[in-house]
Amino acid sequence: MKHLRLYFRLYKSPRSAFVTLCLTLLALMVVTGVINAAVGTVRDIVTAVSTSRQDKAADAQDERREENVNAALTPAAGHETNANQLSTDRQVNEERARGAQARKDEAALNSNRTLEPTLKARRRYEETRRNNSLDPVAPLSDADLCAELVKRRIPCR
Repeated sequence: MKHLRLYFRLYKSPRSAFVTLCLTLLALMVVTGVINAAVGTVRDIVTAVSTSRQDKAADAQDERREENVNAALTPAAGHETNANQLSTDRQVNEERARGAQARKDEAALNSNRTLEPTLKARRRYEETRRNNSLDPVAPLSDADLCAELVKRRIPCR
């Protein structure tokens, strides 16, 4: 309160003192506002610079990750190309085999030769084997089998 009384004594009328006080306070508020605005602007600039640095660091990190992923995908693409090539080669070879089999079948149909001599020889071989077989026609019981083995000097269990 002392300060206000001194302030009012400097002026002849309380009204002029009050107006001067209001103008001074207004000037202080303006100055404070300017200072606050300046501080806010500096704070905004610092925040922008900091954010920019963080964004650059994040972008660099993202770029490194993308390079790593691309580096990992390059061999995979090579393997995929190799797999596609092998698949294509296999399909080509299967087509060749089918074509060869078709030509072979067509040649067999158009040929004068038949499989009759081979089949005849096979039948003769099987008949001879059946007629000269050492195995009896009827299955042996366990006792008969043991007796047969003993005759041939093979131990029986």
